Amino acid sequence: MAETDLFVRLATYRPSKEKSSIENFLTELVAHLLEQEHVIRHGFVYTILNLQDPSVDRDYHEVHTQVATRSRVDRLKGLRLDLTFGRRESPKLICENKVDSILALDQLQNYLCYADEKAAMVAVVTKQFQPVAAQCRHPRFLGQFYWSDFAETWSRIPGVTNEYLLKGVLELMRRQGMGPQEPIVAGELDAHPRWVALQNKMRRLAEDVQNRLDRDVLGALNGPTDRGVVDVAGHIGLMWCAPPDRSPSSCVFGISSGSCTTPRIGI
Repeated sequence: MAETDLFVRLATYRPSKEKSSIENFLTELVAHLLEQEHVIRHGFVYTILNLQDPSVDRDYHEVHTQVATRSRVDRLKGLRLDLTFGRRESPKLICENKVDSILALDQLQNYLCYADEKAAMVAVVTKQFQPVAAQCRHPRFLGQFYWSDFAETWSRIPGVTNEYLLKGVLELMRRQGMGPQEPIVAGELDAHPRWVALQNKMRRLAEDVQNRLDRDVLGALNGPTDRGVVDVAGHIGLMWCAPPDRSPSSCVFGISSGSCTTPRIGI
């Protein structure tokens, strides 16, 4: 198999009105990974075809992306196939990649008609459930498969030649919400109780600061009032409202919340 340089692949991918940039970008990265790592390629093909015989790989060892179709049928000319296995002009397996877009019925029908011409099989590999794929009963359609399932499997494969490449692909998939499941650690189970405890400590600290300011700073003012303040983001603070005749202009902090109309001192 003639391998393709990763940077050459990325330079050739083109976003279109039908597909987002991330879909094409992921397709190129995955294709390069499948070229480089035969174990991952074998597992990918065998899973989709539901095959166990390793000898079948001789028909699926070539990996191509963005294949423009040629056909005698007008509506089947110039289709853009995301990922194919086998010869470019006569693929054995056609995979449609879906990340953020929805599979259209006419799109799947065109792929299946083209597959009939080439005696190929068609599968959809997707981030999310595709209703059109779920309802398809065409004999050349293998079903829909999820990127997250492949990512989970790839993350556990030992002895990968290019571990750096695999980790990069898995990280991209994880950031797009279709990577391997991250284990829950013990510290995360305690997150909510710890947050509640922190909130209680902050509230007690605010009350203590309020008491100290009442006693030491505002003791000279006649009749100041104070109260706790919690803003829309949940932050805890304090606010004092002094009588108009005892409020220096330097104490105005411009706090607009609350019902007090006199100058305020706030922290």
